Amino acid sequence: MIGKINGILHGFPIIDEAYNLPRAWENTGEAPLHYAYFIIAGGLIFLIIGSFLVGIVLRIISINRHYNLPRDRIFLIIVCMGLFQWYTRGYFPQFVDHLVFLLIPYWLYFGLGKKSINA
Repeated sequence: MIGKINGILHGFPIIDEAYNLPRAWENTGEAPLHYAYFIIAGGLIFLIIGSFLVGIVLRIISINRHYNLPRDRIFLIIVCMGLFQWYTRGYFPQFVDHLVFLLIPYWLYFGLGKKSINA
């Protein structure tokens, strides 16, 4: 999947073709969705497999959580906030970074905070 643009090896011809933007707009900061990165990583097959695996992971995360309980509702909102970063930016390390930093206060409040109150 490496193309050649102006004599330079370029790693993302799919993104360039998908956006079809003029060369003057190369540094606009546009980020393709995570689906584009699935296609870049392994083609249409990996798009299907990757999307399926993301669905399985989300199901495992939310299987025993209930919106009626504030603790579970907050957790699911934090996961949704992290997923928004991944879906719109397409960059998995940024998703993990946001998710960890959003979950730290959650763990501190519901994990350590409740233990010290009950002790």
